[in-house]
Amino acid sequence: MNYWFNTPDSNTLCRGGGNGPIHPSQFMGLAYINLGDSVLDVGCGSGASLEIMRKTLGDNIKYKGVDFIQKHIDWCKQTFTGEVFEVQNALSLKEPDKSWDVVWSRHVIDHLRSFESGITEQMRVAKRAVICILWRPFVQSENHEIKNIVDGGKTYVDEYTNDYSRIAVKKFLDNQSDWNYKIIEEIGYSYKRTDILIVIERINND
Repeated sequence: MNYWFNTPDSNTLCRGGGNGPIHPSQFMGLAYINLGDSVLDVGCGSGASLEIMRKTLGDNIKYKGVDFIQKHIDWCKQTFTGEVFEVQNALSLKEPDKSWDVVWSRHVIDHLRSFESGITEQMRVAKRAVICILWRPFVQSENHEIKNIVDGGKTYVDEYTNDYSRIAVKKFLDNQSDWNYKIIEEIGYSYKRTDILIVIERINND
């Protein structure tokens, strides 16, 4: 069964598309969210993750969605009345340290200039866990392949479609002494690609 984004307005789409089927397996990360948790959705886009969270967890979580595109936030505020949305930059979140039990991002880190800086910022804000879903498969090289998005002949200097190195990702996460992590690859499909689930859990969240 596929689940679809709820974006009738093309202005809410990301560069090069961003509207299509979402395989339920992309939401395996919900298993790491506890009832009563507070959840920060980084790169909330059209609110698809919120819809799934509410359908599975109901009102048992405190939610906030952030995105750097104003039109995304405006659309979400109009569509999901009563929910909290705010414009923020994923690389410099406005949230205090350890202010959210779980920081969630789906198909966001792939579009940042750095896996390490994006994940580090999410780890700073997370009290207990970071749940990250990548839509691009890992490459086998030792280094990341960082690529600007090109759409309609225009290169977007601050937007990326990266292929991250499995070796570099594991090396970085292995060096995070206060955290444990697990990586689950091939958890479904998105645009005929398999997804990657990364769960990073703080060892001591006091």
